[in-house]
Amino acid sequence: MVKTILQLLMIFPITLALPFESLATGVRVYLIAGQSNAAGMAHSYYLTDAEAAIPENVELWVNVSGVAGDHRMLSSHRDLPKFGPEVKLIKLLANHYPTERIVVIKVAKNGTNMANWVWGGSMHTLFFDTISTILQGESPRFQALFWMQGEADCKSDERADTYEARVISFFVDVRALDYNMTICMGLVNPPTSDYPEVYKVVNAQLRVGKSDQYTRLVTTQGLTKLMDGLHYDKQGQLDLGWRMYVTAMGN
Repeated sequence: MVKTILQLLMIFPITLALPFESLATGVRVYLIAGQSNAAGMAHSYYLTDAEAAIPENVELWVNVSGVAGDHRMLSSHRDLPKFGPEVKLIKLLANHYPTERIVVIKVAKNGTNMANWVWGGSMHTLFFDTISTILQGESPRFQALFWMQGEADCKSDERADTYEARVISFFVDVRALDYNMTICMGLVNPPTSDYPEVYKVVNAQLRVGKSDQYTRLVTTQGLTKLMDGLHYDKQGQLDLGWRMYVTAMGN
């Protein structure tokens, strides 16, 4: 994993602070990561043709299996049986930057907790290896990470107590790609009956958002869910993508 980070630094040198609207060269890169609400549990069958279409100036790469090398560029959101916030998010980004090439990379896996995402964890390795592989030979300008994770850490006291330190550690590693990259972190809101430590995790997320000027919090209050009360349904995921976009743009 040390080698992976060093390789990324050699391939993509840390960029200086640049205005969000004034990138002259390089491809715009956005990252999506986390667990099931990032991977998405809404069924792509219910997307309209317009919703399922991927904008011409966007390349959407997805790994939701958690298996190294199992990533592919989608030609339609219906290429996978389920979808996450990327459906609405990439359309808004494409409309905002209609003349620019945009690469979106999603690495997410159901049920993963923060121990999986910090240095030494399986998702940490997968995340950075996937980015390195997809962007080999590119001149990327990393714009934002959209992070939707934490529900699994709400299940135990130990995970909730270590969530803040672990998420900070992961964000530090992400900033090796670009030290002032915007991170948009979705606030978790699972049912307290099955996730008793939700308030600890949410408070940890709030503290991280308050202490880091480049981390912005995405409210999930009111997003509609599937019958399990945990995962966002079609409209909930579309609305989450819109909220992520608005948050990243600083509106």
